[in-house]
Amino acid sequence: SSFRGVWRQATPGELLSTVGSLATAVLADHPLFPAPDAEEWAFMLDWLQAWPLEAWLLCVDEQAVGFVLLQPDLAPAAVRAKGGRNPAWRAWLAWRKGRPADAGRIVLGGVLPAWRRQGIGRALLQQAVGRAQGHGWQTLTIGPVLAESSGDQFLQAVGATPQQRYALFAADI
Repeated sequence: SSFRGVWRQATPGELLSTVGSLATAVLADHPLFPAPDAEEWAFMLDWLQAWPLEAWLLCVDEQAVGFVLLQPDLAPAAVRAKGGRNPAWRAWLAWRKGRPADAGRIVLGGVLPAWRRQGIGRALLQQAVGRAQGHGWQTLTIGPVLAESSGDQFLQAVGATPQQRYALFAADI
């Protein structure tokens, strides 16, 4: 790769500002998911932070050029608790989210368009895998990823294995 980057963990304040700006830029040309505005990003972060969340920034010359959001994959626990609708299950979920998980998820990540094809995506993935190993996660899930997208092609090139696809539905209101 042709860059010299520095990793740093994003502070809670940077989740809304720096990571939000990066997510908007990364998703600007996405064919199905329009880039979030500030209000949508704040809502998404509030929703994501129901579970432990960590964000890593890759900076070049002190400019953040890529990011990755990680969290334990607690979907099986949420399914078991039926979403926490019952107060007893809600209390169990609150306890469970603080316990070690055996799987993790890359919630979102990306590289600024001007910095793509320089090894930064690979570095982001390596950072995520290293953090997953540090957390003791046995698997790391990424997605959904559009079939035949640049993200899909990248993941296949680094040996990721597609295991499921999502069907997306939309309605014009």
